[in-house]
Amino acid sequence: MNAFAYLIRRETWEHKALYRAPLITAVVLVALALLALFKGASEGHFGAAGRFFEYLQGINVSPDMIAQQYLQIISPISMAAIFGIIFTVGTIVAVFYLLDSLYAERKNRSILFWKSLPISDTETVLSKLVTATVLVPIVALVSVMACWIVMQVIAAIVIGLLGGNGWAVLWQPGVLFDGIFVGIKFSAVLLLWYLPIAGWLLLVSVWARRSVFIWAVLPPFVVVFVEHWLFDSEYFAILLGSRIVGFKFMFRDSDLINIAGSTSGSESGAEVTVAEAMNQMVSFTNLLTEPGLYGGILVAAGFITGAIFLRRYRDET
Repeated sequence: MNAFAYLIRRETWEHKALYRAPLITAVVLVALALLALFKGASEGHFGAAGRFFEYLQGINVSPDMIAQQYLQIISPISMAAIFGIIFTVGTIVAVFYLLDSLYAERKNRSILFWKSLPISDTETVLSKLVTATVLVPIVALVSVMACWIVMQVIAAIVIGLLGGNGWAVLWQPGVLFDGIFVGIKFSAVLLLWYLPIAGWLLLVSVWARRSVFIWAVLPPFVVVFVEHWLFDSEYFAILLGSRIVGFKFMFRDSDLINIAGSTSGSESGAEVTVAEAMNQMVSFTNLLTEPGLYGGILVAAGFITGAIFLRRYRDET
């Protein structure tokens, strides 16, 4: 276990972008929000005579209602946007890391050194897989939460400048923990659903001798083209498309109309925040009953086994 932990630490030493990219993205988002705040303050948009205050009056939102509306709608939606941006950056970094992880050690011949150590090929390959599919999402999720908390502070300042109660948004355990729970569920779903793609990228990384990215994307397109040309069918294209965007099956009535309706109040008159509605949308039951999940895990196991086999028996001398 110690050897495996050090292998993961080695990956973070050699590929600092894995944890720096999500953190830098969070810092950039915060910087943009601060710039917008300073710009709005310098142009006089806040205060009783400011444009924002006039806009709120136009939509019949009083200063006392600003914090409530922010917590119910804007705050969880901003968290969802931050989550999407940071996780997109983390995913891009993880994809290129997986493609380069086993290819680079063959290219620079460092594989000969690592094979001389008492570390198995299984440990090496799995450490790279865990780094990309577990460590990167954890760093991204921490970055999301840190960024969102800072955004809450900025929002409290803005709400105060508009005449509302800014302190009301600084500590809201319900919104905070709902957001964390939704983020964890999304991270787990993305990990399980995209595991076959991660396994494929590892297999290409250990097999391709050059142009790794081309070898990663070209075979699926060739299969799609050949199937359509020979059989006039699109089964593989549909299968590939469902793997890329098919995780949407985990949602319960995920359209924006249902979200908006849930925030307007239930039949009993109780209001439901967007954070609660989004939390209710994500269903692990739908995920666990989806046959494609288990089929994808089996395919991923085959790809990872192939990557371990090729690294173990390929002659690099």
